[in-house]
Parts: sequence; structure tokens; C-alpha cells
Amino acid sequence: MRTLRRYQLGFCVSLSVAAAGVVYARQAPASQLLPWAGWARCQVNVQGPGYSDQQTHTWIVTGGSPRVEGAFRIFPATWNVVGAGSLQKTTATS
Repeated sequence: MRTLRRYQLGFCVSLSVAAAGVVYARQAPASQLLPWAGWARCQVNVQGPGYSDQQTHTWIVTGGSPRVEGAFRIFPATWNVVGAGSLQKTTATS
């Protein structure tokens, strides 16, 4: 028989992007867009019985001009993730 357990999930997002670029992006074609610059960070923390996972994802928008792929404008950026976790398996006794 399987027992479902509730896990605690912590989630936080920080965002810093040049606001002028966001407003201007809706009104101008890609060739006329101002370059964006800024960063976004997402921290994920998960805890459960015998389980732990922590991750920090960071995106840095480098400020170059976007390229167009279909309906999307792709801005140059870098992505980095660091984290750690652990799992302790337990053996059921009869």
C-alpha cells in the first residue's frame, strides 16, 4: 500500500528588468526594440520526510537586441542554477 505524503514547497521569485523595454516591446517591431537588461532569480526549497532540495536559478539579460522566432522575441541572456539536496531512504519493518 502506498501512502501519500504532503511536502512543503517554498517558492520565491525576484525580478528586475528594465521597465521601459516592457512597455515599448508591445508597441514596436523587434527591429526597433530597446535592449533589455536586468536579472531574474527563482529560489525553490522543498522539504519532506527524509527529503530536501534547494535550487537557485538566475537569468541575466545581457542587454543585446532580440531575435525573432515566430511570435517570440528572444533576448540574449545567461542562465545559471546551483543547488543541493538529500534523500534518506527508510526500510519498512514488518
